[in-house]
Amino acid sequence: VFLTIFLSIFSSYKENGPSSLHYNYFSLNVALVAVAIFVFAKYHFKSNKIFVHISKLCFGIYMVHCMVIELINKLFGFNTLSFNPIISVPLIIIIVFGISYIISFGISKIPIANKYII
Repeated sequence: VFLTIFLSIFSSYKENGPSSLHYNYFSLNVALVAVAIFVFAKYHFKSNKIFVHISKLCFGIYMVHCMVIELINKLFGFNTLSFNPIISVPLIIIIVFGISYIISFGISKIPIANKYII
């Protein structure tokens, strides 16, 4: 996480403007943070009912989250570079997760979709 922050600041100064190079989906540091969060959650949240419920919807959340990010950006012009990333990134995470969770939960209530998609 700190490497991502440092590299983003360094790139922004070097390019003389905002840079999202180091926290896009295909960067190595983002993949490493995702793996670290997964491993941490796997060993620390096994018995928590909320996390067990969310884990059942995880694939559906994953499937729709990119669409939600794009829609938020297109409809409202809101992305990580809209204002200070210290505020925008956590806010976007919460909004995208919430909307993606609702969509996935809705899909899980459709019997055929629940069986084959979620």
